[in-house]
Amino acid sequence: MSLYVTSVYWSIITVSSVGYGDLHPVNTREMIFDIFYVLFNQGLIAYIIGNMTNLAVHVTSRTRQYVSTIFFKPS
Repeated sequence: MSLYVTSVYWSIITVSSVGYGDLHPVNTREMIFDIFYVLFNQGLIAYIIGNMTNLAVHVTSRTRQYVSTIFFKPS
């Protein structure tokens, strides 16, 4: 079990680009905690970036609609 947790910890930390200097788990319980901690933070960052992107897209489309109604009024 310990080798499985260690290998999952290694793969999650490697793929997440967190690196090995930030978190220093000593035993299996700490590795499990770090795995969930890193995955939660990645999900949170993805959610925030997704919302910021959605906001930028909506603002851009609203601006385009506003500009088109002001400058291109049918006579």
